[in-house]
Amino acid sequence: MIKSYSVILPTLNEVGHIKKLILDISEIFNLNNTKYEIIVVDDNSSDGTVDVVKKIELKNLNVKIFVRKDKKKNLVDSLKDGIKFSKYNYIIWLDADYSHPPEYINEFIQTNNNGNY
Repeated sequence: MIKSYSVILPTLNEVGHIKKLILDISEIFNLNNTKYEIIVVDDNSSDGTVDVVKKIELKNLNVKIFVRKDKKKNLVDSLKDGIKFSKYNYIIWLDADYSHPPEYINEFIQTNNNGNY
């Protein structure tokens, strides 16, 4: 049974990374023929991150953005919001600055598809 994944990307001023990261994540899921969604939870970035993601969202139905306006900037709260918005049972969280390499998603997919979860 193929599993489906929600990837949560908490962001704050990640305009330099976010487009490539979303493309890299999408490619991994597409190559594995696996259903996914990417949820960007942004803490009201001021550098254009939101605009970049909104443009991607228009072209890729698997991408969603939620902007946390008028809330305290907080990683844990961003993750909680991302989990609330997610539609799949398997949730992956990655930092938007590549400190968590998206290539590891392949291992999650293979492990889950082999029943080793």
